Amino acid sequence: MLKIINQLENKRFLMVNGASGDGKSSLVYAGLIPLAHAGLFKAQFPNWIVADFRPERAPLKNLSEAIAGHFKASGFTREEIDRELSFGYSSLIELYKKSHFYIDTEAEEWTSADDAAKKQRRRKAGNLLIIADQFEEFFTNPENYKDGIPSAESQAAVNLLVETARIAEEQGLPVYVVCTMRSDYVGQCAAFRGLPEMIGYSQFFVPRLRRNEYQQVIEEPAKLNGDRISRRLTEKLLNDLNEGYDQLPILQHALNQIWRAAGNGEEEMDLIHYAMVGGTKGTKLPIDQRIRFNEWYAGLSEIQKKLLLHPSLENVLNAHANELELQIQQNFPEKGAVIVEAVFKCLTKIDNSRAVRNRMTLGEIKAIINRDDISVDDIDQTIRVFREQGNTFIRPFCDKGDLTPLTPGTQVTKTIDFGTGCTLSNNNVVSGKIIITFTYQPTATSHTVNYSFVNFYHNNIKIEGDKSFTRTMTEATATSPSHPKVVMNMDLTRLFCNIDDFVKEVEKKNDPNLLT
Repeated sequence: MLKIINQLENKRFLMVNGASGDGKSSLVYAGLIPLAHAGLFKAQFPNWIVADFRPERAPLKNLSEAIAGHFKASGFTREEIDRELSFGYSSLIELYKKSHFYIDTEAEEWTSADDAAKKQRRRKAGNLLIIADQFEEFFTNPENYKDGIPSAESQAAVNLLVETARIAEEQGLPVYVVCTMRSDYVGQCAAFRGLPEMIGYSQFFVPRLRRNEYQQVIEEPAKLNGDRISRRLTEKLLNDLNEGYDQLPILQHALNQIWRAAGNGEEEMDLIHYAMVGGTKGTKLPIDQRIRFNEWYAGLSEIQKKLLLHPSLENVLNAHANELELQIQQNFPEKGAVIVEAVFKCLTKIDNSRAVRNRMTLGEIKAIINRDDISVDDIDQTIRVFREQGNTFIRPFCDKGDLTPLTPGTQVTKTIDFGTGCTLSNNNVVSGKIIITFTYQPTATSHTVNYSFVNFYHNNIKIEGDKSFTRTMTEATATSPSHPKVVMNMDLTRLFCNIDDFVKEVEKKNDPNLLT
């Protein structure tokens, strides 16, 4: 960590690379950031503004969103930030200089201020740390990189990161850029001008952990949390580790499962808990634990017993995933298996013989499944259990919720809340809420959806009332296949905030009936 901090202090840029699953992101999020907040980083200000993002399919948009989350407090709107960052080069540095996070000690505003004002100003100031996690997504997503050529948005985003770090070093600004990337993508960085030179100038390769370091990984988090773990369990886990990739995530998942089996840490984590989650054979337990394990095992169903047939460190993860799939098949017997299989096939792909993450929307997954009886909501409800805290197989994660499937006849209410103002892609501004209600009838040939508007405004024009539409599938005939027929009913009132808005609307529509 000291080497990483030293490089960042002097060079303002750092590419953290290493093999898949070797802890690159953890090194930044659990190491660098806490040390910076603890004051072990020599920087201009004690406060830190951490803007982290993943490229995904829209790297510049995601970077802008990360920046906007902090800079709105300085009076910048999201639209202004998007526009400024699209220019690339020094635009992020200029935004930082205009924000309350930066203090120009040579400006007259600062030199003429009294001590109280300067003290107040320092409290708001902060160093800016930009983190581009999973940098390889600039290459693994076709929206960012195709046929060896990066997209315009990717070029703009990478240029912004490189130039920000370069200018920050030249001008001595407290702005720092950190990227994490799988080392097998370093060669493809040549597609971005200036990036290979910056990587050569400042990078850190995450080495493979040694046995004593793995021991610290196992034991230290438990100690910090006030939990206990037996030495024999630690030794067993160390012996079960393989030499392949992704051992840290597998070990992390196993430790979490063991902790839960031990009553969320109420008991000392031991071999019996490792056996309960599918990591080792019950017959190899000490005699006192073997008796307790056999009593517990006898209460399992035959399907649950099958999850423990081939115990190993890797099996802990497999057994957990299979257990969740069984739960889904019970809750969603008709569609669950089809959805789970499609989702997990969609979320990984092979990129030049390398297995990588494949980010997809629920709509895209629905299109791949291609079944009329499976909706986006069906997919969302089905896979939600894989996203819950404690499971976290699929991002984005979510809180534990009710996974009971909807039954026919259930009244469903959805609210779209635009808050105090939301600018759409066509520059129209809307605010307030739209409340949608319908009755869940998956096999019905006719569906009615009702909309109501609550304090809803469109470009300062208030919309009141209700709207509904009924979608009915017509019967197929010899000359016409079955197709949807939609009937819409509206009872709406538009209230203009002032007469000028009303006149403009009449002129735009050129409709004299608006005057009646």
